[in-house]
Amino acid sequence: MDTDWIAEQIRFCDNASGDIDTLSNRIKQIRTWTFVANRKNWLADPSHWREKTRDIEDRLSGALRERLTQRFVDRRTSVLLRHLKDKRMASPEINERGEIRLEGHLIGTLEGFRFTLARNEGNADIKSLRSAADQIVASEIHHRADRLAGAPNEEFVLATDGRIRWKGDIVAELVEGDALYRPRLLILADETLTGTDLERVQDRLSLWLRHHVNTVLEPVMALEAPADLEGVARGIGFQLFEHLGLIPRTQVADEVKNLDQDVRGKMRKLGIKFGAYHIYLPLSLKPAPRELALILFALKNGGIRQPGVTDIPHIVLSGRTSFVVDPEVDTRLYKIAGFKVAGKRAVRVDILERVAGIIRSLIALDPTRHQGELLAGAAEGNGFRVTVEMTSLLGCSGEDFASILNSLGYRVKRTLKVVETAVPAKASAEAPALEETLSENRASTETVDAAPTPALATEVTPAEAMAIPVTTLVEASLETKTTTGETAPAELEFDEVWSPSGKRPEARRYESRRRPEGETHQRLERERLQAKRRPEGEVQDLSRAQHLKPKPEARGRNENRHSESQKGERAKFQAPREEKREKVFDPDSPFAKLAALCDGKAN
Repeated sequence: MDTDWIAEQIRFCDNASGDIDTLSNRIKQIRTWTFVANRKNWLADPSHWREKTRDIEDRLSGALRERLTQRFVDRRTSVLLRHLKDKRMASPEINERGEIRLEGHLIGTLEGFRFTLARNEGNADIKSLRSAADQIVASEIHHRADRLAGAPNEEFVLATDGRIRWKGDIVAELVEGDALYRPRLLILADETLTGTDLERVQDRLSLWLRHHVNTVLEPVMALEAPADLEGVARGIGFQLFEHLGLIPRTQVADEVKNLDQDVRGKMRKLGIKFGAYHIYLPLSLKPAPRELALILFALKNGGIRQPGVTDIPHIVLSGRTSFVVDPEVDTRLYKIAGFKVAGKRAVRVDILERVAGIIRSLIALDPTRHQGELLAGAAEGNGFRVTVEMTSLLGCSGEDFASILNSLGYRVKRTLKVVETAVPAKASAEAPALEETLSENRASTETVDAAPTPALATEVTPAEAMAIPVTTLVEASLETKTTTGETAPAELEFDEVWSPSGKRPEARRYESRRRPEGETHQRLERERLQAKRRPEGEVQDLSRAQHLKPKPEARGRNENRHSESQKGERAKFQAPREEKREKVFDPDSPFAKLAALCDGKAN
């Protein structure tokens, strides 16, 4: 017999690992090769192979003996098998953590309706253990199904991961259903929960889920078929229902224009609020409705396991009004959560509407009527400045706040302004030194970012402004040479004025309030063009020309008209107009000193 072949066969049997059946089969094979080794003239070296096969058989027999001893010595297995035969044994004990113990031995853990067998250190028969354990926990699962079927609503919780927990144990999870507000339930249970018990658990959880959706999203669910709304208003309400209580105003801008005040009043009674950027239900922006809305939306769009579904509800619950957007998260999830993605940040919708209201009030303010008592943030030219109230509402400032305003359609105009520093009361009287200083400043200011003419911190009268060049005043204010030869550098700052870019609806509306009554932009433009076409000598002002037109003669004299003498008497009692007072320069200001120097140089 070939020596290499017999060596390969014996080497295959030389393995002491495996369960009882595997070891028994290997012992049978090695005994066959032991018989071959004992035959004369079958092998070239029979004594060597006899010793080899005997050694392997001894080791396999020892391993089999250990496996058999472990099976019968395993107390847990013995208890389980004895419990199957003797029904009079004590029932298993279950503690608060769901651990099942039988006569002090840990059998496994029961979570909800799913049983997990405890880990076995040996290689015992897992199938027999599982079968025995399932029969033990079957009665406990039946009792749990009875308790769940009669449990109150307060014992159930829907977590952000889309799973329903009963007394802390996971019993089901949500899966996509036929409708947005009607997801399906997947019961998480073992094969032990079957038949009537499974149906009762399914019915109870389905009833609770419908109640939970209708309660948490009650304002939104009321818009599915509102009885008080008709026509266009009913359509807007249904769109709010389809989009979980929040839609951009641009989506229904044309429909909103056609709503009268009575219809809007009915819609406001249903909780609908008309904002500058959104139409929404303020009550549905609370953390609980937004968390449920996120789960329902995610089931229909990308699944519940996508990034952001479990993280955004924690941000909403923390009360933050804005935060940095995660690029890996679908932007639609931020919208469903009640936030608008503006620039690099997501801003809560109701807070954004409050900031928009503040901006509108500042834009609508006419600075010419409130000189000396301007509100913080007001600016001329249909603009506004960022205030502390705005930044505190959004919880950000600087570039983050600027990115939000840019995304909303506002643009900033940066104007250089100069903040004066303390300088001595006496300025230098040396004209050459002043000229040298101005030439140095003129060269240094060429590197400043190109901007409109900077506004000086000190006001000047028209006469003084005509006498002193503006460039001279600006350059002199940037750097002033003192009597001691030292220079006092000025602090450069920029005045940032934001204004709407393009024709935004709210800007047009508030801009029209500042125009005179009966005049529109189109009429003013038409009058300006007509005035340009008239030849010289004709009246250019149309309003005055209409006033000077001869009136047709009246058919009868009105006795109630005032006589010329009465008109004169009334004119005597009119209060004289106050003469405009020229603004007086502060004699201690550097501009007064500069003006004196320039006057002396001119003389």
